[in-house]
Amino acid sequence: MIKRRDPFDEFAVLIRGETATALGLAGRKLQQALDELAAFDRDGPKNRYQQREDLVREAAATLYGYVIQKELNGIADHEALNKAYAIPAEIWQQMGGAG
Repeated sequence: MIKRRDPFDEFAVLIRGETATALGLAGRKLQQALDELAAFDRDGPKNRYQQREDLVREAAATLYGYVIQKELNGIADHEALNKAYAIPAEIWQQMGGAG
């Protein structure tokens, strides 16, 4: 007996691969935003509050996108996320907030 391959199974595998790729990209974007903020805090001019606020908002928006990607993939462990990326509390507080 010849077993036919289910095209939906192959499609599901493709979708999982794409979502994993999207999650990886979102993670890299999050790390980059956090690195930019850390570099500014370390080396940036101390009187550029607006520039720092822009970096905080960008990092928070990027975190929001990453959290959404994780939750869409059934991963909702924010504690592990915080450990992996050492996300400052102010970023969590800004996440998803309006302007």
